[in-house]
Amino acid sequence: MLAGFPGLVFIPNPFTPAAQRQLIKDCLRTHAVPPAKSNLDALYDLPAQGLWRLHEQSQIPRKAKTPTVPAPDARYSAESTSSTDTHHQLGPPPPASQLAANGGAPVGQLVPKLRWVTLGYQYNWSNKEYFLDAPQPFPDDIARLAQTVVAAIHNIVNGNSQYTQYHTTDSADKGYIHQYSPELFKPEAGVINYYQARDSLMAHVDRSEINMTAPLVSLSLGNTAIFVIGDESRDTEPIALYLRSGDIVCMCGPRRKAFHGIPRIIENTLPDYLASSETVLAEDPDWSLFGDYMQNARLNVNVRQVF
Repeated sequence: MLAGFPGLVFIPNPFTPAAQRQLIKDCLRTHAVPPAKSNLDALYDLPAQGLWRLHEQSQIPRKAKTPTVPAPDARYSAESTSSTDTHHQLGPPPPASQLAANGGAPVGQLVPKLRWVTLGYQYNWSNKEYFLDAPQPFPDDIARLAQTVVAAIHNIVNGNSQYTQYHTTDSADKGYIHQYSPELFKPEAGVINYYQARDSLMAHVDRSEINMTAPLVSLSLGNTAIFVIGDESRDTEPIALYLRSGDIVCMCGPRRKAFHGIPRIIENTLPDYLASSETVLAEDPDWSLFGDYMQNARLNVNVRQVF
């Protein structure tokens, strides 16, 4: 827990490279699918399988060397193929409906436009309230991760006694103690934020949950971000932290209602083990597209208890 900021818990990356890659795969391939809502829903008719799986299906392998190029099959070719074209379709191409969502944009152009996906209780961004009458199942893997983190920080102490206004009489002489019971913590809602290099998130307070006592758990993946956090007043000077891939932040107690934001993503800070390098692909052959995407991206998974 950071001195001077009771309730702010920072956990440096506890994950192996393979675990981080799996988390990223799940965020793109598994969790960003209907009925979870995304920022693209208002503009595009996204497929039930999700945007990422469609993106994977639309990739056409490039042959290293081709001595001769056979004449294109009229059944599969929409235009003539030049002798210098080294792209070849492996079998019939996907239908046109699989290559563009709602006839509007190629899948490859839509993937970088994905900005958020809501998990569990879906969120109405217009009035900043949850749709409480139609909860969606919360992903088990993210739920277990958040519950493990909340259990690990139970009874963690911030020993800065100058912040006694936040404490009960029993804990005032010890500083802030995070005492929210892990048995009470229920991951019920969350957001996966998909940042690109020039994105930012203005200072805000997550205040839509009915339960504002339970901690908020936030995980960073990919390029490094600058994270700023203060307290309940916009006038308080915030502190800034680097959030690197795998780092976890928990906002507990008095910090749960604090203003916080992401003013900048730092380019070219992707860890080597998340790149599409030969070394990584030798360990994880399925990583190529994910690594290409993550080159300029940062993912943030945050988990809240609603009730």
